[in-house]
Amino acid sequence: MKILYQIPFGSHLYGTQTPQSDLDYKGVFMPSSREVLLGRIPQSKSDRRQKADGEKNQPGEIDREFYSLHEFVRLALEGQTVAIDMLHADPTLWIDSSG
Repeated sequence: MKILYQIPFGSHLYGTQTPQSDLDYKGVFMPSSREVLLGRIPQSKSDRRQKADGEKNQPGEIDREFYSLHEFVRLALEGQTVAIDMLHADPTLWIDSSG
């Protein structure tokens, strides 16, 4: 997966994290040519531990969610908060892409 953009999200984006906070990342990925050609572009991909219903993340636990480029653009055009927050994140928080 080619990551175009990634930032810390939630409390780490807003500077309100505590020692008990988990760490969330949001980002945008470029779909593979295979996904595009087959018309099977996922809206998002995530990397997180499976949890039981109602179970919360533990302190320091990391969740990552990446939106495909077309889904991110759709969210931004709709004015969805997640996309707007990502677009206006301080550039010092940006994490380099996977190349």
